[in-house]
Amino acid sequence: MADARTVHLKGGGFVSGEVMEATPGQSVRVQMADGSTREIPWTDIERIDAPPPQPPPVPPPQAYQVQPTYATPPLAPPSPYTTEIAALEEERRQIGIGGPITMLAVGGGAAGVLAYMGFVSVMLDSLGCSTASGSCGGNDTLTTVLFVGAGIGAVVAIWGAFELGDRLGQRGAIRAKIKELKAGRPVASLRFQPQLNGGSLALTVQF
Repeated sequence: MADARTVHLKGGGFVSGEVMEATPGQSVRVQMADGSTREIPWTDIERIDAPPPQPPPVPPPQAYQVQPTYATPPLAPPSPYTTEIAALEEERRQIGIGGPITMLAVGGGAAGVLAYMGFVSVMLDSLGCSTASGSCGGNDTLTTVLFVGAGIGAVVAIWGAFELGDRLGQRGAIRAKIKELKAGRPVASLRFQPQLNGGSLALTVQF
């Protein structure tokens, strides 16, 4: 055994070095720091200190990757009108525009087709009129039905236009109110209002 130890003697001294050989009850042979060897009788030894604990091995340095940090933008404070805004958005969704658009499209299309068919009926009636026999107006009933249908289609289209304008105005007003609540200040809005002037339909946009 060759451990660096301290051998304490009964007389009060001590010997430090590497214990080369120890025979209990006989002697201990110690190699000094200068390389010399000393053999100490067992009866002169008070105690032998244990070797000092070895320090733990130092782990090799590790490479650490520094992660970039990004500044987090501050969160916007919650709106005090959250419940009111949700109610307005639900009210706006309830105002549908599909029905008025259907009325406008179907009524306008029907009016155009029936009016065209009525015009064709008039032309055919005129071409089939016999001046000699004086028989004209064979298609008067059909022509009347076609033109009446075209008129009804036009009325439905105009009704759909008015209804569409009114609903768009309601949705625009609600949307402007929502924007005002979110921004905390008045916001300009658009309002659509159909008007019938002199037999023609006009759509007025108001700010």
